[in-house]
Amino acid sequence: MNKFTKLVKESNDISEDKVKSIISDLKKTTSSLELEKNKIKDIIDTLESFRSDKNKNDQIDDSYVSLKEIESILNECVVKVGEVDSRMENYLKEGRKYLY
Repeated sequence: MNKFTKLVKESNDISEDKVKSIISDLKKTTSSLELEKNKIKDIIDTLESFRSDKNKNDQIDDSYVSLKEIESILNECVVKVGEVDSRMENYLKEGRKYLY
């Protein structure tokens, strides 16, 4: 019975190569998100100088607000991907540890 339990436990673990592949993909994703975030920031900076008066609202104003939301979401995505990357690095170094 112990051999069976050990076999089942091992079959639930991810191989080192697969974890390294995931980490590599996460780092590429972070780079891509950072590039896109910078592009969005450049557009925001451009639109900022074309915003209308306080009591008016037009397509540029709405676009500016939407892009600010996108920028915030991208920032959150970068943080979340970083957290996953950190956990996978930890899994690679220390093996499976239950967090709660």
